[in-house]
Amino acid sequence: MATGIGEPAISPAKIVGKHGHVTATDISTEMLAIAEERARSLGLHDAMDFKQNDAENLELGTNQEFDAILCGWGLMFLPNLDKALSNIMRLLISRGKLAAAVWSEPSKVPLINMPMSTARQELQYPLLGQGVPGPFNLADVDGLEKSLLKAGFTDIRSETITVTFEFDSAEAYTKFNEDIVAHIRTLLANEN
Repeated sequence: MATGIGEPAISPAKIVGKHGHVTATDISTEMLAIAEERARSLGLHDAMDFKQNDAENLELGTNQEFDAILCGWGLMFLPNLDKALSNIMRLLISRGKLAAAVWSEPSKVPLINMPMSTARQELQYPLLGQGVPGPFNLADVDGLEKSLLKAGFTDIRSETITVTFEFDSAEAYTKFNEDIVAHIRTLLANEN
């Protein structure tokens, strides 16, 4: 879910190979086209299919159930998280698993926080409030756990991981933030 240009769908497709199948979904047809091309170039086209779908309104066909649903850095951008989590629960087999990654609090994610803070300060915009879709919306682990419990998930566990990004240039870093953090694009667009 929210596979973007390929992850978190390509890695599991490599693992399941011919013994399983991965359905990659994203709201962006452009990103899915890139993901599909990447899968084809890796010889994974038989192990995967690609469907444009809104995470809050997942419709993947009748009688379709999944052993696991993966979402890397997508849940925090959803305006209606409760609806999305209920849809995910509906699509999982009994005892199926959801694995999701969300960003931590802003001070622990300088990669995204620095450009957002700079844009807000320079343009004199207020901080985003809790509950507003954005990269740090689900930084409160207890709040996310409550949403998962409300949707019917059990045996909820969380862990902290360190993610390291490397960019070829300042331009590549800027492009990454423009692509990933819609709030920055919105701030900048409102100033033009």
